[in-house]
Amino acid sequence: MRHLLLASAALIIPAAANADSGRIWHGNMHNNWRDSYIELHEPTVSGAIATVTFQNEEVHGGDEHFDLTYQDITISVEMEWTVNRDGDERMIVHTPEGYVASLRDIDVAETTSGQIHIYKYQGS
Repeated sequence: MRHLLLASAALIIPAAANADSGRIWHGNMHNNWRDSYIELHEPTVSGAIATVTFQNEEVHGGDEHFDLTYQDITISVEMEWTVNRDGDERMIVHTPEGYVASLRDIDVAETTSGQIHIYKYQGS
């Protein structure tokens, strides 16, 4: 039994150590050789517990879905490419239970950035 618990703990530790707070979203064409990225990081507004930033620097050719972790929160992120006639990309954020996002999604034009803020749920 003791060996089983130690083996289970060893499997959990690398997952936490490998949790990513950022992701490069590779595209088809670079703008000034800068990568597009999505990052979950320290909050940039008062009251938030984290902020998700999407810097859109490339033309993308497909959707992506991944998780990002900052401190003790992991969110799910969906990236959708060319969501309107202007060719903007959309970032959709799914928060875990007990947290809310300032916006569910944002559309971000090429060579610009956008942010969504994460808050602890204060409802009843």
